[in-house]
Amino acid sequence: MRATATLLGVLLVAVTATVLVRGQPDRPAVPPATGRTITVTGTGTATGKPDSARVSFAVSSRAADVPEARTKTATAVRKVLDAVAALKLADVRTRTTGTSVSQPRDDKDPARDLGFDVWQGFTARISRPDPDQLAAEAERILDAGLANGANANGGVEFFVEDATALRRQAQQRAVEDAVAAAGAYAAGAKLTVSEVASIDGSSGEREDTMSQVQSNFVGGRRAGAELPSFASGNVSITCTVRVVCRY
Repeated sequence: MRATATLLGVLLVAVTATVLVRGQPDRPAVPPATGRTITVTGTGTATGKPDSARVSFAVSSRAADVPEARTKTATAVRKVLDAVAALKLADVRTRTTGTSVSQPRDDKDPARDLGFDVWQGFTARISRPDPDQLAAEAERILDAGLANGANANGGVEFFVEDATALRRQAQQRAVEDAVAAAGAYAAGAKLTVSEVASIDGSSGEREDTMSQVQSNFVGGRRAGAELPSFASGNVSITCTVRVVCRY
């Protein structure tokens, strides 16, 4: 009797387990990758008005020894910064971008002692919501620097302070361009794109700022030309993506 009861219990458990397993809904199998794909590259560009400008200056001085050259350069830099401050423009941010010490040589007479050159670069940065005001004030800052001792490389660059919105727009357009290209390839082969399999945004991104007066400053004026009236222009961001589509 006990053996019979035990056997019945085992059969009952087995039947119950079978019912539970069969009672689960069938899960659809994940379709294997077919390998039927199109790989394309898309490019998207977004353009906007600049709201910031960076005016670059540099001063270079020569003297018989390094301390004297440094003193001359520091004095000239202070004069330029004081001239910019005297414009009384709101929210002008200045900072040093670099400094260097070099010993020039005379190619025709290498033994000749030319002393030492000390170079220092710095920028003045402003932000304005009106592009025309931004350009006008950037020009005033540049004029003040050139008139007060800036004598080495410099220029003006217009850009967008926060380019996140432009970047997102360029990214979206790049993907749309890639998907459209995939559709065109597929249509040429009498096929239809079914889905996007992957998107790779590491191909690259380029930000084009509007730059002006990127040249050497000689004697407080640009070499070979008078200063132009500035136009801030546009700033653009271009994104490139790699997209794989299935068909």
